[in-house]
Amino acid sequence: MNLPFLFTEESVVLPSWFILFFVILFVLAVLLVAVIIFQYFKIKQAEEIADENQKTFKSEKDEMILKLSSSEDRNLFLERQFDSQKKLYSFFRENGELSEGNLVNELFRICSALYPQLQHVAMIVCENGKGSFTARNSGKAELINGDIPKPVKREKRISIKFMNDTHGKTESMLLDYLYGFDDDISVFADEIVLNSLTNKIIFVYVFPEDFEPECCLDFLASLNFVTSFFTLKKKYLINQDAFEKQLIFPMIKILELYDPFILGHSENVARYASLVSEGLGLNSRDKIILYWSSQVHDIGKIMVPSTILRKTGRYTAQEYEILKMHAQWGGEILSASQELSDIACFVRHHHERWDGKGYPDGLSGNEIPLFSRIIAIADTYDNFINNRSFREGMTATQACDEMKIMSGTVFDPVLLEVFLDRIL
Repeated sequence: MNLPFLFTEESVVLPSWFILFFVILFVLAVLLVAVIIFQYFKIKQAEEIADENQKTFKSEKDEMILKLSSSEDRNLFLERQFDSQKKLYSFFRENGELSEGNLVNELFRICSALYPQLQHVAMIVCENGKGSFTARNSGKAELINGDIPKPVKREKRISIKFMNDTHGKTESMLLDYLYGFDDDISVFADEIVLNSLTNKIIFVYVFPEDFEPECCLDFLASLNFVTSFFTLKKKYLINQDAFEKQLIFPMIKILELYDPFILGHSENVARYASLVSEGLGLNSRDKIILYWSSQVHDIGKIMVPSTILRKTGRYTAQEYEILKMHAQWGGEILSASQELSDIACFVRHHHERWDGKGYPDGLSGNEIPLFSRIIAIADTYDNFINNRSFREGMTATQACDEMKIMSGTVFDPVLLEVFLDRIL
């Protein structure tokens, strides 16, 4: 068979368009392979990134769950502390006059429920430089009583962690008291001065050496303040002479130690309230009652956790609700004493508002006791003109202008006018 078209010289010469077609086809094939390879590696990289993100997400999720769990545990523990504090106060209030033994037993019961490691609790009452103690050891229901021993030679020195500044020979007295204790202990102590440096109460808590509980010191300090109040109340109910100065001033001192932001505030409020009493022409007896009511208007804050009182920023809604309870608690604390019950209602209602939107009972207008209305004005003014952690204090003029806006809503308009006439 003759196939000349295949073997002729002309037959092997391809047209240029045909060559161009195959070149383009080859380039497209190469590009297609390159795209496929690129997409493969891109998908592979995306899968690796997805795996890494998934691992990171899981890690962050686990960390968040751990943090939330830890935060929840902490909040639950703080709630337990707060409930314990309220129970301690309720126990003291409901049981009237209590001996040092009753106080220490209840203090030990409350603390050991939260801190099972607690080994020893003692309350040392110092009068005129001499100390006597009442104590309770773990595992033993009986109390230990006596005077502070005076060892001839102190062979060891136990480390004591103080919850606040100490005065005089407090540390030396405690070392005398702790003489005979083992070295492997952790000791927390809290000194609360009453009406002089020689009259004070010292609380002692003994734990194992490696014990460092979170929030322990603030919680123990708050219990100490509540306990010291009832110790103070009992002491001065026995000695009834000049109870106002002898009982109320130490109460204010205790509160100022507990809440540093309140230092001098009670005296200022009492002074401003006295200006209103002068303007109203109250009689001498009413002026005295108003003065002492103003001095102790914030006494209920000894029931508020110190972590809230000493917070440097703004309060959360939950913290603010707890803080608001101080007015009610202050009234309850004072009503527990027959001698102070006549001023309890003035303290309870000093955060009521003229329009009925205050607390704790939502009283309005003249339903609010006169002295409570006066204290509310004096309290607000002093808060306005003094610095707080989250704001600077106003000038006197700025404070008065701000309070004028609140006339007839927050404040009794007549009493506010009397106050402004006296203060400006």
